[in-house]
Amino acid sequence: MGADNYRVRGQFDEAVKLLNDAINKDPGFCEAYYRLALVYRAQRKPSEALKQLQAGLSVAGLPVKQKVFYYELGDLNLFLGAYKESLEAFDRFLELEKTNKYKIGEAVRLRSNAVFAISNFKDRG
Repeated sequence: MGADNYRVRGQFDEAVKLLNDAINKDPGFCEAYYRLALVYRAQRKPSEALKQLQAGLSVAGLPVKQKVFYYELGDLNLFLGAYKESLEAFDRFLELEKTNKYKIGEAVRLRSNAVFAISNFKDRG
């Protein structure tokens, strides 16, 4: 059974073990970091998810592989209240993604939330 099957079924410990095994065997396997971040997010461990997204992005190499990391970093940083980092990640995602209209629309919507939060935060200064 694959790690995604474990994640979907809520068997997070099994998914984490499989994904960590995959990363240990191949530290350049960026998809394993991405999937591990999804597991940690489902477990409500956002700081762990953030670490995995950053690690995966660092080995992703090709921009086509990087864009999923930027989208998730934008979304997770928005959730964590790191609005500047969220904005930067969504901007990078939007530079890279040209075909997935749904994801582009979601990124634009979430990016506007980060912009709104930044402007409100400055106004309270």
